[in-house]
Amino acid sequence: MKNSFKGLMIVLTVSLIMLGVISCSPSNKSLEEQTDSLLYYDETMDNGIIRMNSIKYSDSIKTNTNCYLYQIERQPDSTLPNVKDQYSELVYLDNRIDVHILKDGKEFFRHSFVKSDFKSFLDEGFMKYGILEGFVFDRTTGNSLRFATSVSFPQSDMYIPLIVTINNQGQYDIQRDNIMEEASSNTSEE
Repeated sequence: MKNSFKGLMIVLTVSLIMLGVISCSPSNKSLEEQTDSLLYYDETMDNGIIRMNSIKYSDSIKTNTNCYLYQIERQPDSTLPNVKDQYSELVYLDNRIDVHILKDGKEFFRHSFVKSDFKSFLDEGFMKYGILEGFVFDRTTGNSLRFATSVSFPQSDMYIPLIVTINNQGQYDIQRDNIMEEASSNTSEE
């Protein structure tokens, strides 16, 4: 009995080590590929309220000095205020996005983001009619991890692009992504 337990423990340990090595290999997924997998609008209706499907996504980032494993989970949250479309009167459930990051195998960051976390960057219309829609890894900058996120009008291409930067101390900062807005306005002018 003791030998089979010891053998099982060895197999589990080797498996975890291999998972760590494999997961910290450089990711070949571009931001566009991640965005496509996270931001498509698949929905269900429950008691007249439209809800986006839950999505769970994880990947790894290897920097010069650290290995980060992150998991992003978007889920409709019935504890948040419903969002009513200003034109069609359809009602949507807003989303909560949970971000969990391990740094070299130890918990580094954990936070549940909701639309109100971004209220200082949103006008009255987006606060009232928008939902928290996406959250994807963008890139590393210095000792920080940068994630792109958005608050959007449901089922539209109208959104506010935002950046969440998590520094090497596990603290986050939010900024409006002006580069995305400039690219968007340049494309619409053509």
